[in-house]
Amino acid sequence: MEKTTANSLRQEAEKLGLRAGRRIDVIDSMDGEENERRRKRSGVVVRLFRHFFQCDMGGYTECFRYNTLLRKEMGEKVRLRGF
Repeated sequence: MEKTTANSLRQEAEKLGLRAGRRIDVIDSMDGEENERRRKRSGVVVRLFRHFFQCDMGGYTECFRYNTLLRKEMGEKVRLRGF
């Protein structure tokens, strides 16, 4: 089994269409589960770094790890707009 590296996570995210200028949706589960209590935010990808990517969330900047896009993290999920 191939060891997951920061570069392989970034390459996998880029294959899905992650790039600067791409719109994203961030879905936060308030209670840790996918129930009715969820909050959704939107933003635009600004830059890709080795371990994370940076987004303009409309008035503030936020960074996300590639795992939040590629895998189901508990509580927070990042989705590319249109997918």
